[in-house]
Amino acid sequence: MGQLKIQSLSKSYGGVHALDGVTFNLELGSIHSICGENGAGKSTLIKCLSGNIKWDNGRIILDEKGLFLGSVQKSEQAGISVIHQESTIFPDLNSIQNIFVGKEIARMGGAFLDHPSMRAKTKLWLERLGQDFDINIPVEHLSHAERQMVAMARSLSGDCRILILDEPTASLSPKESNALLDILKKLKSQGVTIIYISHRLDEILEISDSITVLRDGKHIETSSSKEFSKDRLIQLMVGRELQSDLKKTNSFSNSSSDTPPSLEVMNLSSQNHFRDISLKLYPGQITGLFGLVGAGRSELARSIVGVDSYDSGVVKINGNLLKKSSIKKSLEAGLVMVPEDRQHQGLVLNSSILENTSMAADNTSAHASFFISQQSKNRITDESIRKFKIKVRDSRDPVELLS
Repeated sequence: MGQLKIQSLSKSYGGVHALDGVTFNLELGSIHSICGENGAGKSTLIKCLSGNIKWDNGRIILDEKGLFLGSVQKSEQAGISVIHQESTIFPDLNSIQNIFVGKEIARMGGAFLDHPSMRAKTKLWLERLGQDFDINIPVEHLSHAERQMVAMARSLSGDCRILILDEPTASLSPKESNALLDILKKLKSQGVTIIYISHRLDEILEISDSITVLRDGKHIETSSSKEFSKDRLIQLMVGRELQSDLKKTNSFSNSSSDTPPSLEVMNLSSQNHFRDISLKLYPGQITGLFGLVGAGRSELARSIVGVDSYDSGVVKINGNLLKKSSIKKSLEAGLVMVPEDRQHQGLVLNSSILENTSMAADNTSAHASFFISQQSKNRITDESIRKFKIKVRDSRDPVELLS
């Protein structure tokens, strides 16, 4: 069926090499996974393939023809479609409107929209994905998995030949993830090429025909999935041997000592979200909140840090009662949250890296970043970049340029 060829592809942002001479081929009609740590170059590669950015050097060849440099339209015409980790569907529109937005079917010379045709085609594409839900309600009322199916149907509606999925199972339950993998296998049997990007290595090993590993913007290896084990993938991704003799510690040992809990949640309840939740977290501990999508994990976390209100219960930090529904008091107490939706809740994408890192630096004001000095902002940002190993060209760049 041919190949998609990536030849000596390079892309730099200032002194940061997001892609550094990456070269590999993948067979069309197969499922090809791309692995790598955060900052390995996966997102930049996706943007090059989809036409969202222009690469500096190299070529992308499909059907023995070079892909047009930095043109979303040309990439779509070549049959390349991307489903991003952060969904780009419109929550207020229904499935039909989401699939046909910008490419509506008209009749009578464009005087009227052909709603029956669009409805029939929407049902047909969703049936192709094994889906049967109400296509007339706003997609905000659908499950996350169903919304993802709408995004996939929209991609397939454009004569998609190469479907790129970026972390598609990140917010799905195990059952939903397995269903998605089955759908991708079915699409492969129908001739669609899948480029699959995920940190879930078990999924990658299960679904892939071939795998490419990137590290620090460089191509490390491309081989048949049969050549990889989970441990070998991790070793190639991080660039060092795995340590098998790491000492395991019991993080719950402090609970029986005289050490007071850092965080104590007692009988917390919120109608329709969670009921009678109690937990204690001691210094140095990591406590996991586990449950299926919709079980109330995110709602509980948002209530603990004061983003959302709750009906009853108590939250204490270091033994002190935390004021209900007050983000400001939570920040002052040292309680912070990294939300699952970084696009809408975690970052201000069109603001700079500097503004984002210093935004919550002064816990005494809801508008903290306007009251701290530029020197302090620079120091905080430099420390954050160094501590978290963030690859940046310039801290004044918009944060949306990061992977």
